[in-house]
Amino acid sequence: MLFRLDRVANPEVLNVPAWADEGFDLEEFAAQSFGVFQEEPEDVVLRFDSAVHDEASVFEFHQEQETRTLADGRLEVSFCSGGFVELAWHLFRWGGGVEIVSPEVLKATMREQLQKAAARL
Repeated sequence: MLFRLDRVANPEVLNVPAWADEGFDLEEFAAQSFGVFQEEPEDVVLRFDSAVHDEASVFEFHQEQETRTLADGRLEVSFCSGGFVELAWHLFRWGGGVEIVSPEVLKATMREQLQKAAARL
């Protein structure tokens, strides 16, 4: 469950310590997704055209991402993550300059987001 702090009404400071379930690791939990949406992580591979290589190369998609420049000048970024709706939103930034190689669920999510956007034009 997620809460937006700016939407919390009448917060109270309690003299009770917070707790987490035994074995819960916040950093590990957060590392499973691109953003705040949690879902089963999958291997993500993105390829950016050489025209957007420099801009894409400084964007951190995931703390454990791997990048490599391909022989044709494109940038390949790979990482394991969920949060495909949020990731699709961020990929709009590069327009046609990014290719989603995998996973299929990210391709489907991007198609859906593009169709929703196109329907509003």
